[in-house]
Amino acid sequence: MARLDGHTALITGAASGFGKGITEAFVREGAAVMITDIDGGSAEALARQLKDGGATVSSARVEITDGSSLDHAFAQCEAELGGLSILVANAGIGQQPAAFLDTSADLLHTHYDVNAVGAVRTCQAGLPALRRHGAGASILITVSGIALVPRPA
Repeated sequence: MARLDGHTALITGAASGFGKGITEAFVREGAAVMITDIDGGSAEALARQLKDGGATVSSARVEITDGSSLDHAFAQCEAELGGLSILVANAGIGQQPAAFLDTSADLLHTHYDVNAVGAVRTCQAGLPALRRHGAGASILITVSGIALVPRPA
């Protein structure tokens, strides 16, 4: 018996990088997974690949700064996969190193909206579905440690 048998997870930023690794690990451990990503085509391609391997998955294009996009994904997850017991708020964006004086306010706002507010909005949107699941539901939030590591510029 795999550790996540009987669980359904929705993972944001799930089509590439760390999110893809989380998705693949959850599938190996028996979870049904809703693969969400701003790149809907990549989310769909990963879902097809995993389905071909026997996984129970679905996919959706999700913009985590858009509440209606999040609401649609959670509704789709419940309708297609039967509920939600694990939420992984993983979506985020990185920044190429740049000189401090060259970092615009617009860039700072974008990063804050996606990396901080987006994670909170994702959790708020998913909480009703997790509550319907009841005891044993979990929220995992991934964050970058880059702010803790000094680097040039």
